Amino acid sequence: MGLTGPHGSLWVPVVPPGVPGPCAQPKVVWLKNQAVLGPDPRFLARHSQGVLTLLIRKPGPFDGGVYGCRAVNELGEALTECRLDIRVPQ
Repeated sequence: MGLTGPHGSLWVPVVPPGVPGPCAQPKVVWLKNQAVLGPDPRFLARHSQGVLTLLIRKPGPFDGGVYGCRAVNELGEALTECRLDIRVPQ
């Protein structure tokens, strides 16, 4: 997980388990508090070299919660979750 600047971006990398190759490419769904993240220009999901990343542009207190990444392919399903707490400097 990384963060750049107080008004920057947050990214959460995830490596799904499984065998690499074209037959094992996962269908990926990102979640916040168990709800699917819909289209939002502040969220950018990427998949590069087997690593899934969710970028949150200009995160604020309202972005706190439990984020999850569900990856499904013919080999099975994997779910990874993490809690994001955002504290505003006093």
